[in-house]
Amino acid sequence: MHAFWGLIKKDLAITRFWYLVWLVLLFLGMIASFVLVERINEPSSLVPIYILAISAQIVLMPILMLFALKIEGKSQMWLYNPQSSTKLLLAKLTSMFLMQVLSQFFLIIYGVVILNYLLRAEVISTSEKFLPINLIFLFHLGIIGTAVYLAIWILFYWTVYHSLGKYPHIRSFRWLIIMIMWFSFNTIEAIFHFILGKSNLFPSLTIEINTVPSMDYVSGSGWEIVKRDGDFSFPILAICIYTVIAIALFLISSRLLDKKVEV
Repeated sequence: MHAFWGLIKKDLAITRFWYLVWLVLLFLGMIASFVLVERINEPSSLVPIYILAISAQIVLMPILMLFALKIEGKSQMWLYNPQSSTKLLLAKLTSMFLMQVLSQFFLIIYGVVILNYLLRAEVISTSEKFLPINLIFLFHLGIIGTAVYLAIWILFYWTVYHSLGKYPHIRSFRWLIIMIMWFSFNTIEAIFHFILGKSNLFPSLTIEINTVPSMDYVSGSGWEIVKRDGDFSFPILAICIYTVIAIALFLISSRLLDKKVEV
């Protein structure tokens, strides 16, 4: 366990510069949002800005994973690390996950600040008219899950790409193989979604949330935040399938790394 935490600290250290850049941009965006709404006198516009800021977090883990893998590829140190490849890759995912959670925690604080701002401006009367607590929780959880999934794909493609480098005849065409793999998986995924969408199994395994905030334009008053019934589905079956895919991709990546991927 001590060695594992040492690996996590190492991965945090090698990506901290770009993570700090991300946080600085995030905080500057938060400040800019309040400056903007004061200039245009539309406090309710903070809601779509907030949702956009949360959604942008999807790319944080994949970007950090790319930077970490690039640095590791240059040093080649992990090829001679006595720890297992599974532990090496899991440490990377864990460190990126911790940074992802911290970044989204700052956004939760940002959301609380927005909520108080809207209450003082009398744009909303209760916190439920901003974003329901259960919807905020599932939204953040969905962003984290998607970010982890994409980071694992980045890890998988990276290990496959550099594993193909061992074969001189296809070394120059590795990028084409990766593109074919990407296109093939997305095609299969689209067909799979179509089939499940036509079945009764897919829609039955969901969690329905019927409190979706929206924005309406009222003549003379501007934009207002309203709360109306909606169909926000949390697809349990899809989550289980993507979890299995992510685990399989991680295990394949670990196996490829065991073969000493040269960069």
